[in-house]
Amino acid sequence: MKNAAFKTTLILLLASSALAQTALTLPSAVTKALSSGPDVSSARNTYAKALANLKARALDPTTLGGDLLSAQQGVSSNHAALNNAKLSTV
Repeated sequence: MKNAAFKTTLILLLASSALAQTALTLPSAVTKALSSGPDVSSARNTYAKALANLKARALDPTTLGGDLLSAQQGVSSNHAALNNAKLSTV
């Protein structure tokens, strides 16, 4: 008797949890991957660091032209890497 009650309870719990899950559509899966995928998140963080570095270099009056150019190239390179990560995810 206890075994049958346990099985019934287990079936009801599994059925209710299956109904509680929402369906994942392709557009929502792509959106989720682009917003929180590990490759895209890492590339987004690296790009943000490059932007911060460029901003710091641009505001520093002692920055030489070569250093500023290097920071600008870093931003461009990391922006391309971010776009590549997004394309690879999709």
